[in-house]
Amino acid sequence: MKVHEVAKAYDEIVVVQPNERIARVAARLTMAERRIACVCTIDRMLLGIVTPHDTRVGALSGNPEWGEWPVRTVMTAHPITCGLNDGAEQVLDLMQRHEVRHVPIVDAEFLLLGLVSLTDLLQRTRERARRDVDFLTSFVFG
Repeated sequence: MKVHEVAKAYDEIVVVQPNERIARVAARLTMAERRIACVCTIDRMLLGIVTPHDTRVGALSGNPEWGEWPVRTVMTAHPITCGLNDGAEQVLDLMQRHEVRHVPIVDAEFLLLGLVSLTDLLQRTRERARRDVDFLTSFVFG
């Protein structure tokens, strides 16, 4: 199975600009019920990722103006990425090795194409395993 079979497409993910304010990004993540936003240039080049945890870093700084800071100040720059045609097992190994739950999908020019989550991969793997078990059960037991 290839990662593009389970990934969220570009238009399904939260994409923010590096100068967007932390408070606005936090609100967008909450409204979209997402746990990650991809920080990109206007032409979709991936610069980093930001999670609700990252936005709380500003809140804990003690600076009353933290919400006005640009999101680039708290984002994770140069995140782990994968390609559209990478295998699901390869991406699962990547997630485990780097202890991450989301991996942006980029092309050769680092343009954001989508996002794959651990949940997406595990749900698809579970569905495939169930189908295989059902098939084998009917084959063996009639």
